[in-house]
Amino acid sequence: IDRLEELADQGVIGGVADSHYSFAGNQSETVSEIRLDSGPLCAREMLEEGVDVVLLTGT
Repeated sequence: IDRLEELADQGVIGGVADSHYSFAGNQSETVSEIRLDSGPLCAREMLEEGVDVVLLTGT
């Protein structure tokens, strides 16, 4: 996130959202909950915040 904020400060990207989300991998027991509940909720919140791009990273 620090590097993204540096890019925003340099004008390379427009900005960094105030909210950030994290989902733990390999959650076979809760993947349906993430897919059906948490994921769509986060997507709605990001749309309301005006997010244009999402950066997904692995651990």
